Amino acid sequence: MERARAASRKDTVPILAMEPKQTFGRIDLERDYGVLALSLTAYEPGVFIPSHRHGETYLCLVVEGLFEERSGARGRVCKAGTLLVHPPGTVHEDRFGPEGGLCLNLFPKEAWISLHRHLFPFDEPACWSSPGLEAVGQDLVCALREPDAVTPLAVESLVLASMACALRSAPSEPKMPSWLPRVLERIDRDPASPLGLSALAHVAGVSGAHLARVIRARFHMSVGAYARERRLARAREMVLRSEAPLADIAVATGFYDQSHFTRAFKLRFGVPPSALRRAP
Repeated sequence: MERARAASRKDTVPILAMEPKQTFGRIDLERDYGVLALSLTAYEPGVFIPSHRHGETYLCLVVEGLFEERSGARGRVCKAGTLLVHPPGTVHEDRFGPEGGLCLNLFPKEAWISLHRHLFPFDEPACWSSPGLEAVGQDLVCALREPDAVTPLAVESLVLASMACALRSAPSEPKMPSWLPRVLERIDRDPASPLGLSALAHVAGVSGAHLARVIRARFHMSVGAYARERRLARAREMVLRSEAPLADIAVATGFYDQSHFTRAFKLRFGVPPSALRRAP
């Protein structure tokens, strides 16, 4: 029993606490206008950002590229023109697509948030996507790259415009069904379990066809592809955070054998698991 508990503690992935205004990625530029601080960060193709949280309200406007964000049981695809709101303490992880990405990070001061809180939902995680937001993001980047005497006013106006555009657009994702967290938790709980669509539908209390439609609409992939993504994500964390043999990790995450695991891992992350473990 003690050995099992120790192994469980060892495989627990720590949640990184970010410093104020800190982000992952390569910082292309930073601006601080007192009530609003902004940075533009670039991300390499396929990069994975582990679970982390910010101690302050943090908005992210995707300017280029695409990434998948996962927060608890919720997953979503974020593309150019997506605006995300992360209240303080929101835990999330991200995985960028094959083209990488460029994100505009917004860090409003509490006084500025208080001024606009009656209009905009800063206090709960939110996500919107629209062509209008994509256009505002491009305008913001131009204003930041070519600053002049009126740039602070222009930037604040564009940030407000992005908030208005978000509220006027339709939500980027449907309301989460009450049964979906149970299904996602079941997939995550035992990645080696050979669960079929009918078994997951039984957990949800809906038909298999309905479950498949909801998963595809929310995650832009089939149920099988989603389960495979989660297995690979679990395997990646075990490779990085534990000293377990790769053959054991392959079995624990539901792969036929180590060679099957290695092929799938390299196809998804660009390197075999052995190389990832050796990396500094």
